[in-house]
Amino acid sequence: MASASTVSGSKDSSQRRKSSDTVCSSNSSCFLHKRKPAHPLAASLRTYLPRNTTTNAVKQRVLSARLLKLRSLQNQLNDANYHLAELQQENRALKNLQSRQDRALSKYEGANADLPRLLKSHEEEMRVLMMKNKTLRKNLKDVSDQLKIKEEELASVREQLKNLVSLTKQKNLGERQMLTEQVEDLRERLKSSDVRINLLNRKIQLEAKNYRFKLNAEIMKNKQAQKELLQALNEIERLNALTEVL
Repeated sequence: MASASTVSGSKDSSQRRKSSDTVCSSNSSCFLHKRKPAHPLAASLRTYLPRNTTTNAVKQRVLSARLLKLRSLQNQLNDANYHLAELQQENRALKNLQSRQDRALSKYEGANADLPRLLKSHEEEMRVLMMKNKTLRKNLKDVSDQLKIKEEELASVREQLKNLVSLTKQKNLGERQMLTEQVEDLRERLKSSDVRINLLNRKIQLEAKNYRFKLNAEIMKNKQAQKELLQALNEIERLNALTEVL
C-alpha cells in the first residue's frame, strides 16, 4: 500500500508539473514573468537605455547652442568685414582728399612764389615801355622841330626868290644878271631845302611807323603781362577759397 501511495503521489506530482508546464507554455507572459535573467548585466542594460536617450538630447541641445553661437559669430564677422570695407573705402577717400590738398597747397605755394616775380617783371616791362615811349616822343618832337625850321627856311627862301624875281624885272641888264644869279642860287637852296624837307618827312613817317610798331608791341607785351598777372591773382583767390573749404 505504501508503494502504491508513493506511485500515486509521484503520478500526481508529475501531472501537476505537466499541467503547470502546459499552462506556462501556452502563456508566454507567464513564462517571461517567472524567467530569471540569463545575465546579471541585463537589468542594468535595460536601465541604461533611457539614460542614453537623455544624453543624446542634451548633446543635441549643446550642438544646437554651439551652432547658434557659430552663426552669431559668423554674422559678427560679416558685420566686421563690412565695416572694415567701409573703413578702407573711407581711408582711400581721405587719402585722395589729402593728395588733392597737398597738390592744391603745392600749387598755391608755387603761385605765391611766382607772384612776386610776375609783379616785378610787369613793373620792369612797364618802366621800359614808359622809357621807350618817352624816347620815341622826344625823337618825334626833335624831327618835327627840325621840319618846322626847314619849312620856315623854305618859306623865307621862297619869299626871297619872289622878291628877286620882282627886282629882275625892274633893274637894268647888269643888275638883272646879278639878280638872276642870286635867283639861281636861291633856287638851288630851295631845291636843297625841298630835298632835306622830304628827307625829314620820310624820317618822321619812318619814326612814326617804328614808334607805332614798337608801341603796339609794348602794348601787347603789357596786355600779356596783365593777363598773366590777372590769372595768377585769380588762381591765388581760387586756391585760397579751396583751402578755406578744405
